[in-house]
Amino acid sequence: MIKSIDRLGRNYTEILEQWRLIVEEIGADIAVLDMPLLDTGTAGI
Repeated sequence: MIKSIDRLGRNYTEILEQWRLIVEEIGADIAVLDMPLLDTGTAGI
């Protein structure tokens, strides 16, 4: 769970890389508090 998407990196490329690492390689879900549409978990469905 993160407050804002920009907490994952300084620029678009860093954010995408961190997102991919967390979701694909680690297999964890991400919940972005200020952007609920980006929630990768199933709890919001």
